[in-house]
Amino acid sequence: MSTEKNWLRNALQRWLIPLVAFGLIIVHMIWPGLMVDAITLGLLVIVILPWLPALLENAKLPGGWELTFRKIDAVQQEQKKQQSDIETQRSQIKAIYILLDRLVTGYELDHLNRLQDPEPFEVNRDKTPPPFLNELRHLLVLRFLERKKGKTVQGLWNQLKVQGRVDVKDYVFISDAGKEYLTLRQDLETEEQEA
Repeated sequence: MSTEKNWLRNALQRWLIPLVAFGLIIVHMIWPGLMVDAITLGLLVIVILPWLPALLENAKLPGGWELTFRKIDAVQQEQKKQQSDIETQRSQIKAIYILLDRLVTGYELDHLNRLQDPEPFEVNRDKTPPPFLNELRHLLVLRFLERKKGKTVQGLWNQLKVQGRVDVKDYVFISDAGKEYLTLRQDLETEEQEA
């Protein structure tokens, strides 16, 4: 039923205006002296008005009247939806940033950056606090670090006690996941600063 209704409406929209115009041409040819006044034009506009939205987005009529049709409302609704989607994405990015920021401590982040750096990551027995081992273990649990074959964090600590200075890179290295974490964190920090 609705398909038939749409077909009828489309047919009327396509043919009504040309038929009315053709009828006016015939009337003008039969009665060339017939005067068309403002009331007649106004009634003609009222007759055509239901079919105008399919042809026009807006119309300005004499006397300052302006008509705006449904297409603009649909565009505005779409813009509101897109704005809402953008706000939702910003909130999600902010939540991800907060999670990434709190996933590792500042010291652990420093360890990751130093392990990614090509320079040696040397630690000194007198300047290395005991939590250093726990920080490395946490990064291993997160899989941001990997142990070198045959090496352990406890072995690093034991060697540090004996030698007084150790290159951490001899025991662990930053994993691909750790590199991705640093890149993602940097990207999110850049986005957060730009927003």
